[in-house]
Amino acid sequence: MTTEELQDRYSLLSPEGVNLDFPLSGPGPRMLALLVDQAILAVVSLTGIILLFVLLPSVGLDLNNRLQEWVDSDFSEALSLGASGIAIGFWWVGDFLIRTLYHVAWEVLGSGSTAGKRALGLRVVQRGGHPIDLKRSLIRNFMRWIDFLPSFYTVGLLSVVLSKDSQRLGDWAAGTLVIRLDRPKIDADFSLPETLEALPLTREQLEALGEAELELLRRTLRRVGSRTALEAENLARIVLDSLAAKLQLEFDAHAEPLRLLERLFLAAEQARRRR
Repeated sequence: MTTEELQDRYSLLSPEGVNLDFPLSGPGPRMLALLVDQAILAVVSLTGIILLFVLLPSVGLDLNNRLQEWVDSDFSEALSLGASGIAIGFWWVGDFLIRTLYHVAWEVLGSGSTAGKRALGLRVVQRGGHPIDLKRSLIRNFMRWIDFLPSFYTVGLLSVVLSKDSQRLGDWAAGTLVIRLDRPKIDADFSLPETLEALPLTREQLEALGEAELELLRRTLRRVGSRTALEAENLARIVLDSLAAKLQLEFDAHAEPLRLLERLFLAAEQARRRR
């Protein structure tokens, strides 16, 4: 696939010859989404500290003094071999893992959106538009701690502002993008029959229909309106054959290709709205 920059959009040319555009998120919405996630994580961290006092009273007796030492002096000096020092060490490592795995779990299981991104209408996807996988999510979120330097995502924010695809270093390393889930703008000549029924698909097949596939279907349905009947049918067949292999789906050979394309698009669009 070839790429080109189009203002705040990321453009791809699919193998079927259809241009796919993804609206990129700027630094503003991403920072707001981060604040929502940080608020949630702050509650989790505070709960963990409270549990140290409640469940480990022998540690809690001296924990307040140790926390004060940690604030007032060098971290290595405050982290002694005493019970309270060990507790602080476990809490620090646990906090690191929780903050990292929070984002990984949401991205992998939540269709690329953490609670904050979901609230702001954002999603993390691969550069090809496909859903993010575990490997890429782990890379981008462990790199988050470099993006955080020297304080509160200074490096990451500068990277987003300077990058043509609005990528922080973690996105660059993992090959991911953060896109906006804008409501699609449908051309005037693109409409679906009111009685059209969505193509029945399994959960796995619906999950395989990422933003790239949905945009491919949308662009194809727009293009067929300006083609002859034979050209429209041939284009529909090319796209259906491409998606059939990805979805491991066999289409009815006697069905009208354009109608199958419309039913598949409707199923993908309904799945996107439910995410």
